[in-house]
Amino acid sequence: MDSMENTRKPDGARELGAAGPRVAPIGLGCMGMSWIYAESGRDDAESVRVIRKALDSGVGLLDTAALYGDGHNEWLIGRAVAGRQDGVVVATKGGLVVDDLATKSIHRDGRPEALRRHVEGSLERLGVERIDLYYLHRVDPDVPLEESWGALAELVAEGKLARIGLSEVTAAQAAAAHAVHPVAAIQSELSVWTRDPLGGEAPGDAGARIGAGSSSAGTSGAAGAKATAHKAADGNGAAGKATDRKVTAGKSTAGNGAGEAEKSIAAGAGAEAGGSLLAWTLANGVAFVPFAPLGRGYLTGTLAPGMFESGDIRSVNPRFTAEAFERNRAIGEEIARIAEAHGATSAQVSLAWLLGLADNVIPIPGTRSGKHLAENLEAASLRLSDAERERLNRLPQAYGSRY
Repeated sequence: MDSMENTRKPDGARELGAAGPRVAPIGLGCMGMSWIYAESGRDDAESVRVIRKALDSGVGLLDTAALYGDGHNEWLIGRAVAGRQDGVVVATKGGLVVDDLATKSIHRDGRPEALRRHVEGSLERLGVERIDLYYLHRVDPDVPLEESWGALAELVAEGKLARIGLSEVTAAQAAAAHAVHPVAAIQSELSVWTRDPLGGEAPGDAGARIGAGSSSAGTSGAAGAKATAHKAADGNGAAGKATDRKVTAGKSTAGNGAGEAEKSIAAGAGAEAGGSLLAWTLANGVAFVPFAPLGRGYLTGTLAPGMFESGDIRSVNPRFTAEAFERNRAIGEEIARIAEAHGATSAQVSLAWLLGLADNVIPIPGTRSGKHLAENLEAASLRLSDAERERLNRLPQAYGSRY
């Protein structure tokens, strides 16, 4: 859908990978229009209007996945962008499969033949002949990463995918895949209260390292990278092999809370290849696309415990219990103080913090509201002082696991 000859040059445009299309610094995450959040607020017609308003406002990156609503979200985006494909990048994902839509039980499937089916399904639902950006949604611990990645590379060669990316991986996994076929983008959770992709670095250090060259993993040869891929594909070694591939709405079917597969990836993000996944992307010309940049709504300062209906993932998420709200109070209060000083919203401050980390960061806040969409996009013009950024950097990470 994107056009390499696209003449639209949004202010602050950022490249979606080396020599990739230039898009506005803030995209739109569309997951909540079909999946995970309160079903009572879903309205397909309104979602189409919001997506089209995003396009009218210069948004150049829309994010979806086959998983979201078991294909419904892709269908929704296909309907919204029909006839308006020029200048917009639609990113989707495969490798996670819905078992039961009612319970939201899912499993990973990174087998080459499965990924080919996933891509064909996405092409049909989106109504296109080529997908702009396709992510491996999660690494399958039962399939060597080079096999999954190689299958996607073949689909690029066939013209069905324009570029490919990875979601929720370690720097070592990213480097291993990159040695086989260029990684255009990495998608991982990153926000003021979730900073795992920064590794042990202080926020901002990743950008300072760009002139230092590739990370240690990024400079490894293809043969070594393939060996690393096989080792890393299970989510940091042997730990991943013990995981159950099937999870239900963020919980493992064995009842272990986060779903061990999700935990193994989250725990390992940034733990290898120099410690920072963001630094690796900078050193290798890869876009970094943070999902949940507003902490699933917490960082907007508008949520309270007990307000989530059944079926909303936050009703069972460890970060949204009454105890977690209380223990994370300082995070929200500090963001609100900075927002008040700027006459801005807490969401805008949170997004501005992300945009200031590095020039390859393109957050994709999700919303079903045209009003919130407009507010989010205004964050691109908000500039935080060094002192304000340092205040945010000193905040603790959130109490409670992500899943």
